[in-house]
Amino acid sequence: MFKAETHCHTREVSGCSRKSAKYMIKLYKEAGYSTVFISDHFQAGSLDVLGEIPWNEKMTIFLSGYYRAKYEGDLLGITVLPAAEICFDDSANHYLAYGITKEFLDAHPNLHKMSSAEFLPIARAVILSCNNNRGKIKARNCWGNSKNPRSSERGFFIII
Repeated sequence: MFKAETHCHTREVSGCSRKSAKYMIKLYKEAGYSTVFISDHFQAGSLDVLGEIPWNEKMTIFLSGYYRAKYEGDLLGITVLPAAEICFDDSANHYLAYGITKEFLDAHPNLHKMSSAEFLPIARAVILSCNNNRGKIKARNCWGNSKNPRSSERGFFIII
């Protein structure tokens, strides 16, 4: 059986996590997972506190949890992939973006300050809306009704 965690935060980057990337990967290995996506918070509040350092250095810091998890995953035989949980000012939703790379992030300074409408053309995304109330996943070719989301929609998945 294939088990994957698609939404994992690390203490190194996301303030809501109490466990280090290394420890998280050990826990997932013990639980029988083969793949973990590190999807730390990517938002203005967590990036702006880094001050006036160059954007590419901010992205190295943002990916530090992923890098540590990847190192541990390589040692333990777990595939660790980068992702990001992105918040936009014009939407109450949180978006999980898969396929995030250092090169993509470096090429888009101030990505964390974009609106969802500005981000969509850059992502060239397939967006899946996760309906938690019914356990269904449906494909969307737009952001949906992000200004007034239905209460059953909790988040979106973006594949870059």
